[in-house]
Amino acid sequence: MTTVDLGHDALDDIFAALRDAGGALAESINKESLSSPVVFAPEMGAPARFVDLDAGGVTTQSQADTGLAYYLELQKRNDFTLCSVVFQDPWIEIGDLTNLGPLPQEMVLIGNGVYYLFDMRAVSPDLIKWFRTRCVSFLKVIYVSSMSPAAFLETIQSGNNDQLSSYVKSAKHVAVSACDDETWIVGRLVYGDKTNVHPSG
Repeated sequence: MTTVDLGHDALDDIFAALRDAGGALAESINKESLSSPVVFAPEMGAPARFVDLDAGGVTTQSQADTGLAYYLELQKRNDFTLCSVVFQDPWIEIGDLTNLGPLPQEMVLIGNGVYYLFDMRAVSPDLIKWFRTRCVSFLKVIYVSSMSPAAFLETIQSGNNDQLSSYVKSAKHVAVSACDDETWIVGRLVYGDKTNVHPSG
C-alpha cells in the first residue's frame, strides 16, 4: 500500500463527512483546521489524485485497514504525544446496542452518540477491522489525539460540553470512511500556525 496525497479539494470531502456524522466531536472541528488529506491505495497504479472519492474500486477494506494502521503507527513514531484513538459510529441508535451482543468496556457515550476509546498502542489492522464489523453506520470516523484515554474519560464524565473542545484541540488526525466504504481519507488537524504541519511520513 502507498499513501496518496489527495490535494486541498479533498478537505471538502472530510469536512462534509464530519458534518454528516454529527456529534459533539465532529461538530467541533472546523474546516480551517483540516490539512494534508491522504488516502491509501495499492502500490501498482496508484493515481496521483482521485476525482471521485465515492466511485469505489480503489482497494479492499482489508488493504485499507492495514494502510491506515501503518500510517498511524508512523505518525506515532513522529509524534510521541499521540496516545489515544476514538472510533465513532455516527448513526447508531442507542436501541441498536441491544442487538450487538455484550457491550465492550471501551464503549463510551457522549450525549446520544456511541464511541469506542482505545489506547494508541492498541491500533492495528485487526482493531480497525473490529470497528468495521461492529459499526452500524456506513459512515465511520476515527479521531487520534494526544489526550490520554483516562483524561478523555474524565472529560466526558465531567458532563461539561465545553471541555470536549479540549479533546478536539488535542486531536491531531481524523479519518473518515470513503471510496464506497473501502478505504479511509485521513486529514491532519492543525490549530494555529499551519506552517508547522509535518510531512505525511
